[in-house]
Amino acid sequence: PIAIDVNAKIQIMMLVEQKMRVLLQEGKQYMFHCRRDKLTVSDLERAMRNYNMDKLLGHNNGSIERVVSTKGKE
Repeated sequence: PIAIDVNAKIQIMMLVEQKMRVLLQEGKQYMFHCRRDKLTVSDLERAMRNYNMDKLLGHNNGSIERVVSTKGKE
């Protein structure tokens, strides 16, 4: 395993948390605009598209080796 500095881990976690908050806020805006009470996957996909984030499809028990990116396929 690669050793990662504790401060680097904290910075990465803070960055991921901030991006998740922004993504969820944007998704909620789409949800409210459509007058729905539940946040859907399509709301989050629209938010990701709005921020030029890559879509990720599927996972394998937390293993990142099996994650598929759809960048360039749209």
